[in-house]
Amino acid sequence: MHPVAAPPTPAPARPVAPAWWLPALADEERPAAGAPPAWAQLVDRALALAPERRTTREPLHVVPELGLRGRLFHPLAPLLAVADSDFAATVPGAAEPDARAVWAGARRWLAAQLTATAARCLVQRLQAARAAGELTGATPQERFDDGVRALAARPALTALLHEHPVLARLLGRRCVTAVAAAGELTARLRNDQPALAASLLTGPPPGPPTRVTFGLGDPHAGGRTVALLEFADGRRLIHKPRPLGAHARWNELLAWFARHHPALAPRAVRLLPRDGYGWAEHIAAEPVADDAELDAFHARAGAQLALLHAVHAVDIHAENVIAAGAHPVVVDVETLFHPTLPTETDGGPDPAAHALATSTHRTSVLPHPLLGPLGSADTSALGAREGQLSPDALPAWEDPGTDRMRLGRRRLPWPGGPNRPRRAACGPPVDPTDHTEALLRGFRAAHRLLARHAAELTAPGGPLSRFREEPTRLVARPSQEYAELLAEATAPEALRGLAARRRAFAALSENTGRPHTPAFAPHELAQLLDGDIPLFTTTPASATVATPDGRPVEGALPRREPGLPAAAAALRAWDEAELAYQEWVIRASLTTLRPFPGHGPGPAWRQDPVGPDPSAPGGAD
Repeated sequence: MHPVAAPPTPAPARPVAPAWWLPALADEERPAAGAPPAWAQLVDRALALAPERRTTREPLHVVPELGLRGRLFHPLAPLLAVADSDFAATVPGAAEPDARAVWAGARRWLAAQLTATAARCLVQRLQAARAAGELTGATPQERFDDGVRALAARPALTALLHEHPVLARLLGRRCVTAVAAAGELTARLRNDQPALAASLLTGPPPGPPTRVTFGLGDPHAGGRTVALLEFADGRRLIHKPRPLGAHARWNELLAWFARHHPALAPRAVRLLPRDGYGWAEHIAAEPVADDAELDAFHARAGAQLALLHAVHAVDIHAENVIAAGAHPVVVDVETLFHPTLPTETDGGPDPAAHALATSTHRTSVLPHPLLGPLGSADTSALGAREGQLSPDALPAWEDPGTDRMRLGRRRLPWPGGPNRPRRAACGPPVDPTDHTEALLRGFRAAHRLLARHAAELTAPGGPLSRFREEPTRLVARPSQEYAELLAEATAPEALRGLAARRRAFAALSENTGRPHTPAFAPHELAQLLDGDIPLFTTTPASATVATPDGRPVEGALPRREPGLPAAAAALRAWDEAELAYQEWVIRASLTTLRPFPGHGPGPAWRQDPVGPDPSAPGGAD
């Protein structure tokens, strides 16, 4: 009898390595994480396209709009190649001229965003390679180029993204959302051609768009931004990826005002509202023709200030107003009937701050210097001008495009805009303090007109009540605060896992003297984690605040009255005393534009560049 052979001993199972992308997922995302999320799949496809080893002769892929910083884009080029492929595969007629123009604009915006998001991680790797003597080249520029070519090789790029999975998430999601946004815009342009031809693009067909510019305004709700379309015949059109109902009602209010006081009536922006988005005419900045137009501009600015005050508008800053000849044109009106958010000091509520926050000052039209440790800057519609420096030191790249590239901090210039009138296209902006009386004349006339017709304006079916169900935006914090948090959260240590990235936004929960912020903080965090500027919406007739995906912000403003009845009650109470107070606020605000003896920027200051210390443990990543 032959013995029965024992079965072979199975080899011990090889442990399964955890998916590289898991540390970038939130807890609520993990139960469904059997397969890689879409962004991780896109990143894996991009890594497969990266060259296996460092190339030495291939020209760098660059982002020209970023100057020397744009050379950092080279290692990220495979991500853009995958996005190119996805757009071609998912958008019908992607090879048609209209789709090609839309995607060309989207990919320019995407390349710049990818570079900005990954820059700190890439530069940290370059600094480490320089410290180790691994860069070759006769000049700092050649050594920089050698370093980015090394980072573009598949092993190096894989190591970078797998060690920083949150960076991979941000890059992958930006690609996914850019493809979606470009496809969305292409479809809307095609579907709305008949309506556009009958409204904003009348006359001979404009031809296909020849250039599309994304990134006009903050990214919200999955990276959606306002876009400018330029057509073959030279005409321009604005696409806004949000409802334009409130702006349409604002135009109706301007039309009502024009019937009662045509000489002071501000110019309206022509619109084509659609379901969830809309189109707007492009307003071009134009100089005034003469002193009479300059006087008319400021009188209309005063009248428009009274109208904005009547509908409790906020956030009408320099980027939302264009000086078009004799007209100050408000091009973005999404923050109407805004609640008065409470402010507190260590001693409790601040009545002085409340008085200012319920005045014309809240509109952001009037000069409003933002103070910082190094000086002040004004971003208001009447006060902002080019040449201003930021009131604080902000992150900025030193020696870009060289192997000495590093992050430093300095005051950055504000580029300026067309918010103030000019006597010539290339001339300096006119000082509004020289036209205070014209501004007050327009404000006074409009204020008295609105007060006389308050009952008509606020009656059921009247101009104000027609706003009641239109979506409006609630500003929980200034967008600049969010932008600065997002910039700081691209530090390499914040991109190794989602827990680390959450810690980068810890300031959201700090006591800032704004009692409403704790309710918003978790919803702000959820949007910031994916690179969006947080967005919250409500309607003038409602006290409910919601996120872009429709989730209510519980306890956001538990004691507030809806914006419409609050504004209506305030308007019905307007009288000569209220007018006198607002005139005082206007005069006082304008005086902040005049130099004040003894007031000026602090001493010159510059912080040492921020970067790792290669000699410290782990300092080179």
